[in-house]
Amino acid sequence: LSIGMAFGQTVEESFTRDPGPLDLIRGEGHEQAILQALAGDALVGIDAGGRPVPRLALRWEVLPWGLKFHLREARFIDGSPVRPEDVVWTYRQLQAQADASPSKKALLQDLAVSGTGLQVEVRARRPAERLLLELARIPIAREGAPAVGSGPYRMSRNGAEWRFEAR
Repeated sequence: LSIGMAFGQTVEESFTRDPGPLDLIRGEGHEQAILQALAGDALVGIDAGGRPVPRLALRWEVLPWGLKFHLREARFIDGSPVRPEDVVWTYRQLQAQADASPSKKALLQDLAVSGTGLQVEVRARRPAERLLLELARIPIAREGAPAVGSGPYRMSRNGAEWRFEAR
């Protein structure tokens, strides 16, 4: 794994096993999580103090039944805009596909999602603080394209070598 920084440095990490193709829906395991964190982005992140911070969501509101996220303008690696439909598609694919990531599927159990405009509503029975930390672990894919994320790095693969360059 090679990561190209904006200022020209490269960080390398060795994997104990091949992570397989980037897949924000079915990908599972430590190596896949590293790829997804670089190539994908979630609604929220977690800061060094363990608190949720905005990522794809510009901000959120706590509602009696869950959370309402207001999305910022963001683009996937292919240039298409990140839309509420992409968030809804990602969450629903994780819930519905039998071969979806088991850890992500568990985080989305008993959750309902909808989206319009630049807003996404997530309905769940658990506390908002817990829900935010769980959603930080789920990068959003472009609808219909589980290998297309909106993360800070552009990914390419040449044989066994993965390369990520700041975009």
